[in-house]
Amino acid sequence: MPLFDRRPGIELPDDEVTALVGALCSDQASRLSGVATVELVLDEAPRPPSGAWITPRAVGAVAVSWEQFDDCLVAGIYGCEQWELPRTTAGVATVKAVVDAAITGAVEVGTGRGQTHYRVRLPDGSVLDAALSSFKGWLLTMPGKPRLTWSTTAPYS
Repeated sequence: MPLFDRRPGIELPDDEVTALVGALCSDQASRLSGVATVELVLDEAPRPPSGAWITPRAVGAVAVSWEQFDDCLVAGIYGCEQWELPRTTAGVATVKAVVDAAITGAVEVGTGRGQTHYRVRLPDGSVLDAALSSFKGWLLTMPGKPRLTWSTTAPYS
């Protein structure tokens, strides 16, 4: 399990959010052993991990990552722009919902004309959207929205 050092100049507060994110990282590292590669972002000892990248081994599953900063949390599907979340316990709950959706195969994927769209439905009913366009998508730009074929991702195990 590769470990990464924290970028210099970011000081995380010693608060409940830091502890919750650290616990989420440690929990996923032990829970996903054998079905995914979990890479942790480490601060100086004795602080807990401040983020993680999870790469599943299952075909059709999506990678997910999250990290905390001094003013926000970020989470996302690999390759897409990440969602910026408030640095609160509710933000940590949203990160956990995104991670759980990826692990259980509940991320919706829409593909078509060089574009891939990801949707994560949160427990409160809201939806997080992210898109990834390829060069082919840029070449095939046409008026209107692209026609997408929707499916769900595969679970990690």
